[in-house]
Amino acid sequence: MSAFDRQRLETLFDAALDLPRDERAAFVARACGGDAALRAQLERWLAADATLDTFLETPPSLVAEA
Repeated sequence: MSAFDRQRLETLFDAALDLPRDERAAFVARACGGDAALRAQLERWLAADATLDTFLETPPSLVAEA
């Protein structure tokens, strides 16, 4: 991915985070158009971000068990 593509990815990621979760899939589809690589990477970033939310809410005792 070129630097230009990385900047576009970061811009789209920030924009997607500003949306309610139930609107993100439609946004990603529109914003990425036919760029499958960009869409896949953006979806990976959004999925990773979603796991951060749950990680911070997990009690330390459950994290230690895992």
